[in-house]
Amino acid sequence: AAGGLIRDHLGRCLAAFAINLGTCSITQAELRGAVEGLQVAWDAGHRRVLVQLDSQCAVQLLQGETSDDHPYAACCFAPSPLVF
Repeated sequence: AAGGLIRDHLGRCLAAFAINLGTCSITQAELRGAVEGLQVAWDAGHRRVLVQLDSQCAVQLLQGETSDDHPYAACCFAPSPLVF
């Protein structure tokens, strides 16, 4: 499972989400949670978003700090209207 909160600049909860991912790695769950959270924020009209993750590996993948042959690199660089 993956989930998250969308908060405003004062820390007030604006939205929450949870998704069932079935069997996957921790890194996959973090990445899917980040993408889902960005989609929820985008759909709610938020365009300036700060993403916070628990997984350093997921952060490095999203920031392009891993090699192109990392198993999850392709999912982080697939064309998307969401910009990381």
